[in-house]
Amino acid sequence: MKNYWQLREDLTAAQRKYLSREYDVKGFSPEEEKVFLKVTKGKRDANGVPDFTGVTLCDIVSLNVDDFGMVLDTAGGGNWSRRGDEFTNSDYKIRGWYPFTGTATRIYDALDNAFGDALMGAGKSSIIDIFRQMKSCPNRGDWARYAGGTLYRGKRISWNQFSRMPWKIVNGQLQCTSTYQSKLAMQSWTIDPKVAYDFAAGHEGAMSGKDLHMDEFWDDDTGDFIRYSRDIVGFLPTVIQAVVPAKDCFLNPVLLDRLQRKLGHGLLKEKEVLRISTAPIRAQFTVTKKMLRVVTNNDDEVDHIFNIVSKRK
Repeated sequence: MKNYWQLREDLTAAQRKYLSREYDVKGFSPEEEKVFLKVTKGKRDANGVPDFTGVTLCDIVSLNVDDFGMVLDTAGGGNWSRRGDEFTNSDYKIRGWYPFTGTATRIYDALDNAFGDALMGAGKSSIIDIFRQMKSCPNRGDWARYAGGTLYRGKRISWNQFSRMPWKIVNGQLQCTSTYQSKLAMQSWTIDPKVAYDFAAGHEGAMSGKDLHMDEFWDDDTGDFIRYSRDIVGFLPTVIQAVVPAKDCFLNPVLLDRLQRKLGHGLLKEKEVLRISTAPIRAQFTVTKKMLRVVTNNDDEVDHIFNIVSKRK
């Protein structure tokens, strides 16, 4: 690996002498300086210090996953100290440091909130603007791009919505093809159908308190078992499968784990892709008996739902 001075091969002898004291003690590590020079496009001030004046959000987003992670680590939010602050408050100064770290912190906070529990569902609307800005960057880094393709999403739908959809029983599952249009400007999808099934079936409490309720009554003829009516309220778990175009996608599900570790979410393993769009999309919906058992009291209720679908003309 190149040593510290080789990383500064563009400096004059005077600049090297000037920086060989306090900067070496209070400045960045050689690895950090190398990444920061990528962000600044090699720009330094008269004393050879990296000059962050004019660095944009897109300049940061254009970095590869490892360099981007280092920027978040060094200059972003969270519990990390801004190691440039001491240097900035010395006689040297770093031009554009605070606007740069302010942008890095906004990105850090947006990603941290997107992966955490605090902004589940509609709460993500509070950070959608910065995600739209990042997705609009023409030269996004490898971590921020996905070519599009078949994605899966586990979610709940109301019984009212379910009852209006053209369900059929296929291989022991309820399936239908219909239009999906989310009210959320940003939705979590995955390349792994198992992850979507886990979420749909109540992973991490996703379905907590959203059970179905069915009106029940004794059979007048036999008087020894319960019959269920068609009056059902509540929500059902379902998996949505759709071909999502690249223009809607943000985050690379293969590289995402490396980025999430920088944010303290390294155990998620959700192979996530964010879809940033509310445009209607054609999709296949699937409901399995195993998923229904999570939100019903017993197998009889599951069979009752399947019977309703099978009797449709």
